[in-house]
Amino acid sequence: MRKLAILLVALIVAMTAQSQAIKSGMNFFDGVTYYTVKDVRPGGIVYMTGTTADGGWAELTLKAKAGASGVYTLEPSVEADYAPFGAEFGWEVRYETGGEPRFLSVRTPVGDVAWILQQTALGKERSFDKQNELRSLPVGDVVSQGRLLNRDYLSRYEPEELRLMRNEIMARHGYNFSSTDLKAYFESQPWYRPCADNTAIKLNSTELANVQLIRCFENQIAAEEPEYEDTPGVTEGGREVSYVSNEVDFIASLKSNTIIEINAGTRLNLTKILNRQDFFELGDMRLYTGDYAGPAESGEPYVVSNNVGEGRELVLLNLKNVTIRGGKDVEIVVEPHHANVLKLVNCENVAIDNVTMGHQESGYCEGNVIYMSDCSVVSIKHCDLYGCGAYGLQCWRSHGVSMEQSIIRDCTYGIMELYGCTGCTFEDCEFIRNKEYNLVYVSEECADISFSLCRFAENRGVLFDFRTPVVMQSCEIHHGDVAKFGSTELIITNGADNLLLEDDLPLLQREVGPK
Repeated sequence: MRKLAILLVALIVAMTAQSQAIKSGMNFFDGVTYYTVKDVRPGGIVYMTGTTADGGWAELTLKAKAGASGVYTLEPSVEADYAPFGAEFGWEVRYETGGEPRFLSVRTPVGDVAWILQQTALGKERSFDKQNELRSLPVGDVVSQGRLLNRDYLSRYEPEELRLMRNEIMARHGYNFSSTDLKAYFESQPWYRPCADNTAIKLNSTELANVQLIRCFENQIAAEEPEYEDTPGVTEGGREVSYVSNEVDFIASLKSNTIIEINAGTRLNLTKILNRQDFFELGDMRLYTGDYAGPAESGEPYVVSNNVGEGRELVLLNLKNVTIRGGKDVEIVVEPHHANVLKLVNCENVAIDNVTMGHQESGYCEGNVIYMSDCSVVSIKHCDLYGCGAYGLQCWRSHGVSMEQSIIRDCTYGIMELYGCTGCTFEDCEFIRNKEYNLVYVSEECADISFSLCRFAENRGVLFDFRTPVVMQSCEIHHGDVAKFGSTELIITNGADNLLLEDDLPLLQREVGPK
């Protein structure tokens, strides 16, 4: 009998653990991305993929904690080497099955809920429809109905509104407030009935998760605000200076007559905000579109999240006097292979300084690192532009483009393309390990293009495709196939020697690139 009892207990425990395990085919929705569990692998590895409303792609990997039923950790994977929404790899993820709805809660090291993914039996389209319905509901309806909240819904509110929302969950249970402003506010609500004993209030799992999620959201906003507001009114040369350390602040700061200082050690994955219409549109003159032709012709300044088929890219339209300046070890990346990392259209007097820029993954690519059309006076200094950009730099009908002390490397198609450009200079730059077509293309409509003290090495393809004379002075040019040096007969030296060597030797280190 004792053995039977032990066996029954073991079976109950095993069944409970099984009921709390994430399984293949389950679907979860966080208000922005619809996730499907594709596989549960040996060792408790849960692999999920997700799609956004506009076709963006996401990936999520969890690992079951040994001896803890329904508890996982957030893990990196091949396709997703950054944690979403400011979370950190190693954070705990709980599969909450104690009530309805069931959900995943991603928790900070102190146990607060930072992100919620609700389990759903609805299809993707219906899930997005339900989210649109949720967005339209006032806070009182959402709280009184006991809806599970998500970050997408919370992102529409200011900090003071979030505080009221969090406390309304408690007020609906009759919580007796000691804070004067909260007490006055809720006593003005017809449904509020204060209780005598706050300790008797019990929140269900949904309410508790909502309270923690709102509080975490408030704390995140409070933590970000000093970076943006620590030095109010700071100007440099008559332009406003903004200090940023995250994608939201970076996008919000983009406008004419501004200097954006990206704090040292910051890595901005622009795809995280470009795919989020609610966050992207926080600033003025923002467009979330797939066609910016009309706004571009209007002459009005816009910052655009532009649809490029498999994802989105950042486009600056008609902006003037903009500087993007990075501290030590600053990087800007995007994920979609079809997206340019930064696209400038009809912009004037733009400077990009001390930034590493490229795509999240290497490999096939149709988007460039920096693309510009119809721009004037664009300066790129101390930058590292890397693949899988199709080209590190692609310029159309632009004047006064300069690149100094910078690197273009490991790009998929080539180094740069210049179409109808004038007055462009490249000084003290490195162009290395790019492939595989015509690497430096200069169209016949171009004029006054010059390279000085630049070095080329380990590239694959035809190195120079010049359709018009180009000045090259004191450049060091290594190429493994002399037949693919290209149109060297169009190089004008003006008396300064260039070193042309048929080899694939790597370059010796020199002080070029980000500081």
